[in-house]
Amino acid sequence: TALHVSAIKGDLRTARLLLDAGAEVDARTIFMTPAMWTVYHGHVELMELLLDAGADPSAADEHGKTLLEMSQEARQPEIEAMIRARLKATT
Repeated sequence: TALHVSAIKGDLRTARLLLDAGAEVDARTIFMTPAMWTVYHGHVELMELLLDAGADPSAADEHGKTLLEMSQEARQPEIEAMIRARLKATT
């Protein structure tokens, strides 16, 4: 989806416009959500935008790997902390 492409590129402006227009924040393309692509590409501000828009912080891929695990694997400590905080807020 266009939101997936924005997540991969780190295009915060386009992602915001798409979300404002009703883009599905947790849409799946090849088992990946926009937030998953954002983790792997290290786009911190975009991750915050997606989480604020309602992205599921506990989302997992087809193998059960969660966003938190992905952030650890990708060595994205800022994103990892953001996801941990959102997970803690939901419990």
